[in-house]
Amino acid sequence: MTLFSCKSKSQTTITKVQGQELFKETAPMFLNFLTLQQKNRDSAKILSNILIDNYLKIYQSDTTSKSVGDFLSDCYRFNKDYEKQIFWDRHQLSLNSKPLDKKVYFENLANAYLRLGIFDSSKLYFERAFVLEKELDYQTQMVVDFKNFADNIYLQQDKEELVILSKRIPSTCKYSVDILKFVLPYLKDNKVFLTKPFNIDTIVDREKNCR
Repeated sequence: MTLFSCKSKSQTTITKVQGQELFKETAPMFLNFLTLQQKNRDSAKILSNILIDNYLKIYQSDTTSKSVGDFLSDCYRFNKDYEKQIFWDRHQLSLNSKPLDKKVYFENLANAYLRLGIFDSSKLYFERAFVLEKELDYQTQMVVDFKNFADNIYLQQDKEELVILSKRIPSTCKYSVDILKFVLPYLKDNKVFLTKPFNIDTIVDREKNCR
């Protein structure tokens, strides 16, 4: 995975105090961004780019911040810029060692790698998140996320996701089957709840349709 520099030539370096002020000013914008994601995704996309610019300036003013990376990850994930999301989730993982924090970053990374078609890395972080969810006695969300994504690409419901996957995956149909095969054994866990359950027959039917 190619990492990137947080520093842009067009960005002006600000002091730590200025960064703290900008952080306060940006907080209401981020809340508005969360609201717009449900109401007006086009406006949310515009706002996400403004937020990214602000948060990168804030990070440059104080690289020890333990929270700015979370906001950047959220913005990049919304933009489907998964490589940059991965950069920030891995960055946050290096700063935060609490089990609950690690669980969140593992989940984020599993989902981001899944959407890039880098399945081996996705499965690795999935399993790490699943273990922590069991230890923390949380109802697991990972199986639901993976199942929903498999359905999404099988039914070709999100063209942007298909374009991203097509850079690495020759058949998104077969990829959806591989995802279901991977999560099927986890359905036995009593912490897993699916509103639209599936079984081996579902996988067999999809494999036939992928030929």
